[in-house]
Amino acid sequence: MRIIYGCVLLCLTSMISGYSQETCKSTVEHTISQSPEKGYSISLQSSENLRNVEVELYDLYEGKTVEKKYVGNGLRSKQTVFSRVKPSLYLIYIKHDGCPRTQSLGGIKGIKVGNIE
Repeated sequence: MRIIYGCVLLCLTSMISGYSQETCKSTVEHTISQSPEKGYSISLQSSENLRNVEVELYDLYEGKTVEKKYVGNGLRSKQTVFSRVKPSLYLIYIKHDGCPRTQSLGGIKGIKVGNIE
């Protein structure tokens, strides 16, 4: 009997783990724009409808998070998330329900915003 319970538990764990990995496969695209009066802004859009999204803007030169936001609509449509962003190199960290790990945008080199000297 214990063997049957063990097999059922193993199967359920595998299915839950597979579901979590599927929700982590969404891709998030970023766009940088500039306006004379507002400076630089960063817009994000996801390939999936994400729930309870928390987004962090991490400045690689300063070595710290410079802004953190909660996005209620799930990033399904393109929206400006960060505005009045100064020129620098950034990483964007994204956390959302259904994905146990933090996703990042910018890779090793970071996201270049503006002219950096």
